[in-house]
Amino acid sequence: MVTAPSSTPRTNRTVSASETGKATHPNRRSQPLLFCNFRHLDRLGLLGHINCLGRLAWRYISPLGWFTLAFSAICLTVGICLGWEEFAGMGVFGFSLSGGALLTSLGHIGLDAMLTLSHRRTAEGKDISAHIVFDNSGKRPTSTARAHIDFGTQTESFSLPSLKPDERAETSVTFTPSHRGVMTIGPLKIRKGDPLGLIHHERDVSGAQKLFVHPQTVTLSDIDSGSLRDLDGESTESIVDDDLAFYGLRDYQPGDDLRNVHWLTTARTRKLEVRQFQATRRTTVSLCIDLDPTDYRDPMEFEIAVSAYASIGAHCLVQSRPLISHSGKSHITHDSAPLFLDTCSALTQETESDSGLTTETVLHGRDSSLYIFVVGPLKTMNNLRETLMALPRPVHALLLRVDPHAQLCLCRERYFSRGVLPKLSDLPALLQLYGEGNSS
Repeated sequence: MVTAPSSTPRTNRTVSASETGKATHPNRRSQPLLFCNFRHLDRLGLLGHINCLGRLAWRYISPLGWFTLAFSAICLTVGICLGWEEFAGMGVFGFSLSGGALLTSLGHIGLDAMLTLSHRRTAEGKDISAHIVFDNSGKRPTSTARAHIDFGTQTESFSLPSLKPDERAETSVTFTPSHRGVMTIGPLKIRKGDPLGLIHHERDVSGAQKLFVHPQTVTLSDIDSGSLRDLDGESTESIVDDDLAFYGLRDYQPGDDLRNVHWLTTARTRKLEVRQFQATRRTTVSLCIDLDPTDYRDPMEFEIAVSAYASIGAHCLVQSRPLISHSGKSHITHDSAPLFLDTCSALTQETESDSGLTTETVLHGRDSSLYIFVVGPLKTMNNLRETLMALPRPVHALLLRVDPHAQLCLCRERYFSRGVLPKLSDLPALLQLYGEGNSS
C-alpha cells in the first residue's frame, strides 16, 4: 500500500550560525565595489603606476591646463547629451589643444649648468654679466627648451638648443641694476612646455647667488682736517711706554723694554733712564644713520641719506681709519670698505626713537673721537641736542640733515656742528667747510 504524500506545505527555516557551527565576525561588513576594485588593481601592480601618473599630472599640468581639461570635458558632455554641436566642437578642440601641449612638452632636459657672475658687488646703473655654461653629461641628447633666470624681481629668458651627449653650450646675460639693494640672482631653471602654458615641466639646474648693489658714492677730501694734533691721532693725557709723542724720562724698572732706554741720559746720570710717551689715539669715527621713515618725506630723501652715509664710511676705511657704523639696532666695527658697503646695500627703513639714535651710538662708540649723524629733514632737534651736548670731551660731532628743499649751509654750535645737505654732490663741499672750521 502506497501512502500519498502529505499536502501540508513545507516551510523554509533560516538556520542560525550557532546551528551550522560557523561564526560570523560582528564587525565584518560587505566591502564596497570601488574598494574591491582598488584591491584588485593593487594585486595586479597597477595601483602604483596610476599613483605615479597622478603625481606627474599634478606636477606638470598648470592651473590653466586643468581648467582647459575640465572646461573641455563639460562642453563635450553637454554637447553629446543635448545634441549641441557647438559645445561638442569646443570640447574636442580643448582636448586637441591639450594633446598638442602634451606632445610639445615631451623631451629630455637633464642638463647641468654653472652660473658665474662677473662681479659679486656693483653700483647702481652699472652693468653686470651672468655667464652660464650648460653641459649634457647624460647618454642621450636633450631637446630644445627655454632657460629662465631671476634677477631680483625681473626674469630673463632665452632659448636653449639641443645638446648631444658630452656637448657643452655657453651664453651670457647682461642686466643693469636700477636701484640699491641685495639682489638674488637665480635659480636658473630649464623649462619645456607649450607656448600657452597648459603643460610644462622644469628643473632647477643652478642655485641662487647674492649680488650686492651698492649705493651711489662721491669722492671726499679729508673729513676732519685740522682736528688732529699729528698724523696718527689725537693726543691724550695718558702716559705710555711706547708711542710717537715723546713726553719725558723716568727711572728704569725691571721688565722695561731695553729699546726704550735713553742711552745718552743714562751715560750722563750713570743710571738707566727710560723714555715715556704721550698716548695718541687714531681718529675712530662713529657713523650713524637715521632709519625712521617718519623723518623722511619720500624714499628719494632716504636714498640720499644712505649715499652720504656710505660715502663717509667708505672714505674713512680707505684712509685706514677705524669706523663704527650704527644703523638701527646694528652696531658694527668695520675694517673693509667693500664689506661696509655691503651693509649699506641692505639698509631699510625702520621705526626708532630720537633718544635711541644718539644714545645707542654713544654707548657703542665710547672711544670715538668723531661722531657723524645723518638724519632726515623731519627729525626733531630736542633730544638730539641734549645728547650731542652730553658727548664726552674733547670730541667732534657733526649732524648732517638731508633736505633737498633747502640750501647748503653749516652752522656751528657750542659742542657740535649742524649741516644741511640738499643733494649728494654737495657732500664734499659741506665736509670741506667743516674741516676748514676745525682748522681755524
